[in-house]
Amino acid sequence: MRRLAPLLVLTIFGALASCALSQTIRVSCPKFFDDRHQAIACTEAIFSQNKYHFTLASLPPSNGFGPGLVLVKNISGVEPGNREYLFDMSVTGAITTNGSWFTGGEIDWVPALPYKADTRVPDGLTLGRLHTISRMRIQIAPWHRSVKTLYYYGEGSASPNTQYVFAQDDTAFDLAAQFPLTRWLTATGASEVHSATLPRDTSANAVAVNLPASVTPGIQDQPVYFHNAVGAQTLWTPRAGGVFHELPDQNDPHFQPLLLFSFRNAATLHWEHPTDGSPYAYRWFEFAGDEQMDLHEIIRNHFSAPQHPVLNYICEGNKKRGECDFGQFDIRLRLVLTQAGSGDQVPFYLQPTLGGRDIDSRVTLRGWNDYRFRGPDLDLVQFEYGMPVYDPLGVFVLYDAGTVGNSAANLAFSNFRQDAGFGAFARLRGQMIVQTYYAWGAGHGGNWNYNFAKVF
Repeated sequence: MRRLAPLLVLTIFGALASCALSQTIRVSCPKFFDDRHQAIACTEAIFSQNKYHFTLASLPPSNGFGPGLVLVKNISGVEPGNREYLFDMSVTGAITTNGSWFTGGEIDWVPALPYKADTRVPDGLTLGRLHTISRMRIQIAPWHRSVKTLYYYGEGSASPNTQYVFAQDDTAFDLAAQFPLTRWLTATGASEVHSATLPRDTSANAVAVNLPASVTPGIQDQPVYFHNAVGAQTLWTPRAGGVFHELPDQNDPHFQPLLLFSFRNAATLHWEHPTDGSPYAYRWFEFAGDEQMDLHEIIRNHFSAPQHPVLNYICEGNKKRGECDFGQFDIRLRLVLTQAGSGDQVPFYLQPTLGGRDIDSRVTLRGWNDYRFRGPDLDLVQFEYGMPVYDPLGVFVLYDAGTVGNSAANLAFSNFRQDAGFGAFARLRGQMIVQTYYAWGAGHGGNWNYNFAKVF
């Protein structure tokens, strides 16, 4: 009977989702199958519209597939003094084919602070002496997830390729805030109460059955944590291109280069305090960077589309000042450094991982199995070049390199594991929502996998 319960829930959810999807297409996009541009707009609405929409956010890897449904309520207005405010409230639910499930809610609140328009820059705002392009916001999010299958191979980049399994249930209440200080700098802060428990597992390859507690700290007792964090985020979006000069019509196209950059970086310091005083207190520093460069070319003249069909297709028609998208270079960086106090340890199930995707569905070393390497410290570098083929679909090539360790000294390049490969992606509103890839680097042939972005 217990095995039938997840199947029954999936069946009911599938019926509701199918009904909602067909209603969305019929009402919002009657020409879905006749007009490609309307089909793209309608697909975006399916995953972002008000009242309800679908999500492709996956639960932790190796737990089957199960799309979710999001209920949304937006409240916005203007208080006296032209003070804008916003409440975005959402409730999300998803269940996968192996019985793992997630449910949660979120309130995204933009307080009615006395921001004023700053006409000197696009989307500019002022708050007293602060000059920004975004507003202060606060997020409140209670959530719970039950994950049936996670993998453990041991600690370090040299851990043996022996796979053990465990399950994990997480319940949390998150409170986070972002306060823009300048147009490029934002202060961040967060507090969280987080409970992670490991249900008893007596299967032949279970962690608790095969490994002693001395090498799996936290396997016997899992404390409730009080987690605090402070940090800063930076965003810089320069453009490199000259003044546009139009040319007369010609048979051959002429271009003017345009480079669009986006440098996003965040540094955060975290403190983890067990509420029961158990010896599992620690703190950790995390740096995350995403450096992008879009390769665009501006068409300076009309040209003969029949003579240049490929270029005409890339540029979506014979445009006078259209921007042709020739792809995007992306460099992603992640560094985690952890320090535990004297007599304290970091629970193995809370340590960051490399290999495939991690517990939050972030892609890491894509040529390796999910969760393959685990340790308190982590270093990861990723390179990608992607190009749209048939919007919203595209292809990319990738290279990943990273390692884990018990100290910063273990993160030397000589300990890095590497992989390379290629893949395809789909994006909505310029953001990747799903990708599939094939990567080599683990020494046992290629590894195929997929990943959904966290789009709630």
